[in-house]
Amino acid sequence: MSSQLANELFEYGRTLCQMERYSEAKEQLLLSEELEHLQYTYYWLYRACKGLGQEDEALKYMTLCYNENDMDKRCSMTYAEELAQHGKRREALKVLKKLMDIHGYDEYADELMDDIKEKRI
Repeated sequence: MSSQLANELFEYGRTLCQMERYSEAKEQLLLSEELEHLQYTYYWLYRACKGLGQEDEALKYMTLCYNENDMDKRCSMTYAEELAQHGKRREALKVLKKLMDIHGYDEYADELMDDIKEKRI
């Protein structure tokens, strides 16, 4: 039962986040996390915190998301961008290098690397 409820809370929280109802979304996602961790819960908690302007908490959740999904291109790109925005450019570049080592050349990752190196982010 708790697995099904966790899934429903996650989906509800994700939907609320997409509707930009971040405070409610965060609450539902945290409840789902208490019951059972689902893949990408941390990503949606990141989005909710970002929408609420909770930058440090958002980075914390994005870090957890990346640690679980470091093979995911979107997750890696978002994490690298967050790191760069928090002044952690070297770490961001390492994430992007790892992404390209795993998946091969990626035009968007290459552009993001240039932006980070040139401190446009």
